Amino acid sequence: MLINSFCHLDGIGLKKEAKLWEKGILNWEEALRTDEISDFCTQKEYLKFKNSLELSYRKYEEKSVDFFFNAVPRSQHWRFFREFKEEMAFLDIETTGLTKFDSVTVISVYHRGRLGVYVKEINFDDFLKDIKEPRILVTFNGNKFDIPFIENYFGIKIYQNRIDLRFVLSNLGFGGGLKKCEKTLGVEREGLEEIDGNIAVMLWNEYKYKKNIKALKTLIAYNVSDTVNLEKLAVIAYNENVRRIEGKFGYLEAPDIKAPPFLPNKTLVRRMIKSIRN
Repeated sequence: MLINSFCHLDGIGLKKEAKLWEKGILNWEEALRTDEISDFCTQKEYLKFKNSLELSYRKYEEKSVDFFFNAVPRSQHWRFFREFKEEMAFLDIETTGLTKFDSVTVISVYHRGRLGVYVKEINFDDFLKDIKEPRILVTFNGNKFDIPFIENYFGIKIYQNRIDLRFVLSNLGFGGGLKKCEKTLGVEREGLEEIDGNIAVMLWNEYKYKKNIKALKTLIAYNVSDTVNLEKLAVIAYNENVRRIEGKFGYLEAPDIKAPPFLPNKTLVRRMIKSIRN
């Protein structure tokens, strides 16, 4: 979709871009071969347009993520899900609460088909090394929660470009939290439907103070489900955006995601839910 995009060029907004598509100019190569773009601009502007396209080609071949993140309007960053997929890591965290005094407990990162799981007091040092590899971080509400929380807790700065699926989905009319969006869009999390942030905190405390490994495995299963489902939601969002521009540019296939390393302990979860209700 990126090579079909013109909205990152000076003087070409979404409306002009749509007019180019309507005229059958669907990608950069076709735009460089035709003179019909001159219908939209002066000769001087046309030369600038061609020069900008040639620069885009060079930056694309260089996989210059920063260039396109700065040039493409933020509302259109969903277009990167095809060309920059290998540069993306999907990330989610669990914490002991929501304040700056709370701790990160579990982090999972899904990058290039590989899942990294990081647990407090076990392997957070590995996370600090591994998180430097991906060039794009994809989260749900991560710009307001996950990323600032990580930066505060570890005392680091996250410099990677980011895509927050909460806003990508909201622009499509799918509002609410992660679980609501999953339910609306048919993304399942078998055996984990009743776990929420409160249960996640209880699971961590059960593991920390009672050394219940089943609680940790259940918490990891919940966290990993959040993370891998982000890729599913990213593909759904991409395809829905393409559909709304008449599907001219092809759809992405549903991701093939392996089963998570741990399964939830349903008996433990039911006990915790019962304790909350009582």
